[in-house]
Amino acid sequence: MASQELRELATFDQDDADTRRIADYADADRAKMLAKFDRLPEALALIGGNIDREHEAWARHPDELQWLRDLAIDEGILGAMLTEHGRIADGCAALTAFMAQYDDLGRRGKQSNLSLSDAHADAAAHRAKYCGKAG
Repeated sequence: MASQELRELATFDQDDADTRRIADYADADRAKMLAKFDRLPEALALIGGNIDREHEAWARHPDELQWLRDLAIDEGILGAMLTEHGRIADGCAALTAFMAQYDDLGRRGKQSNLSLSDAHADAAAHRAKYCGKAG
């Protein structure tokens, strides 16, 4: 399992932010696939772990906007998973968190160069469909 091997590397070298970030990306992809196969508890554990690590990294390094971008994307993934599996209130809360983080990046003028447009479009579509909110 590639994400597990990356996670072990990141655990070995706590200063290797790039490996941790790549492991989080692999875990997010794996979480999306697990959710598609109705293995929601496993998917939520993976994406929840990502979100916890990104919150911690963002708190330690508020000047590194990549952490906020990663956090926002994973919040959007979480919101999509939850709404698609009938957990509307929790999913809408996660999508609202994504939108707030997206807006924060916009205030900093960093949305475009951190490639969030697809994630924003997905979150907006889920909010419109499940939460009764546009944008």
